[in-house]
Amino acid sequence: MRRLACWLIMEGKIEDPEEEAGAIVLNSAAPVIRTLEEWDAWKDKQDKPVLLQCGSPKCVRCPAFSAQIVALETEFRFHYVYCNTHDAEEDLLEELRVTQLPAFFIVHGDDVSMGQSSNPDDVTAAIYRMCSPKLVLDEDF
Repeated sequence: MRRLACWLIMEGKIEDPEEEAGAIVLNSAAPVIRTLEEWDAWKDKQDKPVLLQCGSPKCVRCPAFSAQIVALETEFRFHYVYCNTHDAEEDLLEELRVTQLPAFFIVHGDDVSMGQSSNPDDVTAAIYRMCSPKLVLDEDF
């Protein structure tokens, strides 16, 4: 299902990208945060990096961006968290200083990678830099 949604977005075959962006985030089971306290709690997790995506249902570039994160979530170790900038509290938005969507932050300890007005390649490069691959034990192993 995820791969189909990703393919539909990448190929431009969906009719309502705003609706599809929300569906992709929901299908990924990404927690949605609204407050600075929630973001601080996620940043304190030390077991693996935390990727925060800032987006909006009105952002036309966000569906492909979300699809890329969901696809990489199956290959790399990170916590994926989402923030709808139209629904977030002001103190969170002030802390993040997001001015252009889609935006992302990857935090692991003191290491931070971030981008605004990003594309899927930007977040892919950051994930490759900051996150370790998942160990997959398949029948060929």
